[in-house]
Amino acid sequence: MSNSTWNLIAPTLGNSDLKLFSSVALEWHNAPTLESCFSQWKKSVKEDIISPLSDLHVLCFNVRGLDYRWGEVVLLSTQHVSDIVVLTEVGRIDYSLAAAAFPKYQSFYQGGENRNGGVLILVRQGLSTIRHQCNVSNVCVIDILLEESLRIIGVYAPESKSWNWHDINPFVNHNCVLMGDFNIDLQEDKLKREVLLSWTDSHALSPIIPDGPTSLRSHRTIDYAFTSGVHLSLQTYQGDTTSDHLPLLGILACDGIEQALVLNDRGLLPDNQSGFRANHRLQSRVLLLIDQISSLMANSSPVCTIFVDFRSAFDQLWFDGCVGKLSRLGIPAAYVAWIKEWLTNRRGYIDIQGTCSRWFPIKRGGPQGSSLTPSVFITYHSDMSDAFPMAMSF
Repeated sequence: MSNSTWNLIAPTLGNSDLKLFSSVALEWHNAPTLESCFSQWKKSVKEDIISPLSDLHVLCFNVRGLDYRWGEVVLLSTQHVSDIVVLTEVGRIDYSLAAAAFPKYQSFYQGGENRNGGVLILVRQGLSTIRHQCNVSNVCVIDILLEESLRIIGVYAPESKSWNWHDINPFVNHNCVLMGDFNIDLQEDKLKREVLLSWTDSHALSPIIPDGPTSLRSHRTIDYAFTSGVHLSLQTYQGDTTSDHLPLLGILACDGIEQALVLNDRGLLPDNQSGFRANHRLQSRVLLLIDQISSLMANSSPVCTIFVDFRSAFDQLWFDGCVGKLSRLGIPAAYVAWIKEWLTNRRGYIDIQGTCSRWFPIKRGGPQGSSLTPSVFITYHSDMSDAFPMAMSF
């Protein structure tokens, strides 16, 4: 490629695109034959393909009798590719019917206190699962053996239940999801709500409430979830159902995103970005900055050094702006969707000398303590140097 052509192209490309274009042009120029060039590119594409993120899709549904609605459950679980299905008020289970209707799932059933109760949890084949013995009626407890075990507690809590919430204490841990039909509207049922929320607060369980009523009879929201150490998003199913409860559709975000592979291989981070990066020492960047300033001053060149500290920028991360930036940088759509779910719909509480506030929504800032947050943060402002073309370090 001639220098004149290069000079025309280079100013129109960003840093990452320029690196990619340079690499492609060099491979094209150095390849002995056209076929060998195409062969090398095909191999590169195969190596760079990243498998989709392993989010778990959840279906939670009060079926009011599985015998009557197993076909509807099959349709919903197939349509939404559900990995975990929590069914409440299933009634007496015909195991042969369950095995025939859900051949791709492992089934775990806990009976109720009458013929109408019962909880059935279905887990997709291929997910290693163990069940915990629980003697509480209408409460089914399992562990899905991921990188860190994920506990699922399916609950059906009718008005007439003979147990109380503290009976579930032995099964609640730091990485669990408690979901089902609680028969309590957290907005309207004030007395019952206080009892339930006092118990969940004692276990640091955060309520995950869907975006609308779940009971078609009373127009109340009585099907929802509580989580600890797990990010779950929930919404009500907007299609038709023969039950008087709307199904809930959810996504459990599982950790393990390959952020380093995307950021490094695609050259998204500039070389003058040192913070929060492996093999990029901040001390080295400071020494280099001092050396650059000293060199310019020694040559009597004009030099200006500006030190800027963006107040609490890490804690003020703008969700929509961050997600939009990641999309424009070419981050795979599946990763962007995962990061959006991971950032949004989070909740927190304030603990002052053992007195805890109610849970409240977190509308900005990255999750503290996560290995992913620094990578998202520096990617979000990775184009800062474009606004300051003469900047040497940041």
